[in-house]
Amino acid sequence: MKNTYIELDMLFIRADGRVAKIIERAHPLSEALLSSDTPVSAVLELKGGGPGSSVCGSATGSRGRGPLNKRCRIATPTPFT
Repeated sequence: MKNTYIELDMLFIRADGRVAKIIERAHPLSEALLSSDTPVSAVLELKGGGPGSSVCGSATGSRGRGPLNKRCRIATPTPFT
């Protein structure tokens, strides 16, 4: 986050497409280590703290397919694999 100037919500995604961990509102310009605590295949970074936050309805164990939520305005063309 050292060179990031906005808060981010981070979803750490396992190979099976499930969310392993969520970090909400990661602090900008921080040098703190942010870890998934477990092996993951991808990290989805979203602008932090949006309306209703809770990373647009995602939770640990959620599986990503298609648009996450109209409010998020983010779509994944395939499962997070």
